[in-house]
Amino acid sequence: MGAKVVMGDLNPPPPKIESPDMTFVPLDVTSWEALSGLFEKAIELHGRIDHVFANAGIAPRVSLLEDKLDSNGKLQEPDYRVLDINLKSVMNTAVLALHYMRKQETGGSIVLTASASSFQQFQAVDYIPALHPLHHPIRINAIAPSWTDTGIVPGDVIRQLGCAVMEPGDVARAALHQMADGTRDAQLVYSVGLRGGGVAHREIDEGLRGAAGALCSDEAGGPSLEAVLAETVAVQAAEGYSKMTGKTGICFITANSGFSNGLPGLATAFADRSSILCITSSVPLRDQENNSLQGQIDQVLVSKQLTKFAHRVTSAEDLPRIVAHAIHISVSGAPGPVLLDVPIDVLFAPTATALSQFASTTKIPIFHSGKFTHLAPLYSNPSFAGPAALLGALTLSGQPPDTLLLLGARTGMYLGGQSGAIVPPTNCRIIHVDTDGSELGRTFPVAVGIVSDAAQALTALTATTTRAGGGITAPAPWLAAISGAAAAPSPHAHAPPTVAETGLLHPHHALTAVFAALPPSPIVVLDGGEAALWAGPAALAARPAALMSSTGYLGFLGNGFGYALGSGVAAPGALVVLVQGDGSAGFHFMELDTFARHGVRVLTVVVNNECWGMSANGQDIVYAGKTQARPQWDSLL
Repeated sequence: MGAKVVMGDLNPPPPKIESPDMTFVPLDVTSWEALSGLFEKAIELHGRIDHVFANAGIAPRVSLLEDKLDSNGKLQEPDYRVLDINLKSVMNTAVLALHYMRKQETGGSIVLTASASSFQQFQAVDYIPALHPLHHPIRINAIAPSWTDTGIVPGDVIRQLGCAVMEPGDVARAALHQMADGTRDAQLVYSVGLRGGGVAHREIDEGLRGAAGALCSDEAGGPSLEAVLAETVAVQAAEGYSKMTGKTGICFITANSGFSNGLPGLATAFADRSSILCITSSVPLRDQENNSLQGQIDQVLVSKQLTKFAHRVTSAEDLPRIVAHAIHISVSGAPGPVLLDVPIDVLFAPTATALSQFASTTKIPIFHSGKFTHLAPLYSNPSFAGPAALLGALTLSGQPPDTLLLLGARTGMYLGGQSGAIVPPTNCRIIHVDTDGSELGRTFPVAVGIVSDAAQALTALTATTTRAGGGITAPAPWLAAISGAAAAPSPHAHAPPTVAETGLLHPHHALTAVFAALPPSPIVVLDGGEAALWAGPAALAARPAALMSSTGYLGFLGNGFGYALGSGVAAPGALVVLVQGDGSAGFHFMELDTFARHGVRVLTVVVNNECWGMSANGQDIVYAGKTQARPQWDSLL
């Protein structure tokens, strides 16, 4: 890659990685003089230092909580080599790097190796505090690799423990990414091997800074707090924020009754793989199982089936660690919701002052009581064709794809299920990339299955195809067919302006007019049954920045109010267009007051055709003319 490398270590590198562009300097990182000499050598050879990677580390050697006695029974001084190497040498390396980089107009980049150990269920008290990241105005980032096949712990030993193992090259790629991207500062990338193969790299700086701000006020510069009127909406708002930002959304809901109201939101987030942290409370520990108010339901037990992690916090001192641990679980592999139950006596323990200090560093919006595409970056890409439904039009015209790359796209209802309407079931090679290996081949056999983060897979694919001769190009006639299908008018474009049976506006014409009148780039949230199906194609006329189907895989009507609130908080000042059917709108109409009180720009459009179309039309298809006892819908509505 053209880089000049000066490497310091106790042991020389293996011959296979020697290069004329690399200089090896024998080094004991615990020696300030030796470290200084390493930097001086780099300046002598190359005149500047652009990147510094502090990667020295050894395995835990001692528990500082245990007594170690000499032969006379006297207490010995603890072995601080882990702290000297894993912490002190890293700090010294950072100090030296800052010293030299301050002299350069372009500054520089420092990457520190932190550790995933503090998020795992074992204790190494001399190791964990030694490997948490530092921050400084010069660009400083960190990587936190999980189990890796290195000299610290052999890979075979780790595999015997049932853990997935990464290769050193996986860690090196994470470090190079932190160096090469000039926009990254004070960020941590957590890398973990996946059991089905591959590696997931997750940005989790918010987890380290803390999510416990949910228990604090929204002071300037801190987390924003949105008070809603129903717990379901609070959970859904957190999910809407998560979908818009790619970060973890946080909500706070009351105990038992409020928790029960929040279950629909947790279920949707679990099914749709949204990273949210839900914090609830419960009766004091001393009053458990005592018929106390809001004490009848074991919230952790109930949540187990709807979350990736559910835990009752019994010590206030543990809350920062457990919050970080919960968020790391939430974003690792396939994202999902996590829940923490903080009993009242723990919530108001004297040590809560430490929690407030911990929370002051987080900038994650928090919501007091709860399928999606970012479209804005795609419009300028000439390869962007439009919705996946266009594949159905191509298949009907006799021009189905022969190769399909699914990037984090789950087969099922949003891709036509097993019907073959969107994903051809035969004569099509499917390459499926997903962080969840269980999704590969779930509906159709795949030619290639890759367990990986979609961005990482695309980066590797781009590099491979570039080296092979400049990328992949689809046949021109097929590209022309896509453009033709995208430009074709809606099959409802020539429908009468009103529906003959009701005399009401035709939904296609009504929604087309609405979106034609809107300014460009709104965030569009769809709710309801058939109303959402009419609104989706019509919304494309406004070139939405994002398009979100809020009902998700569980088909929860009414989610849109919370999603719209979360989207508005995630993108302050942006216009959020919430399209509701007349059925779904009835769930949380009161949240219109929440939008107004918090100044969130949400335009709510209710498609009121005086008919619950999803139910009525579905039943007409199956039962009309067959079951005389079936009531007529127009007599019920």
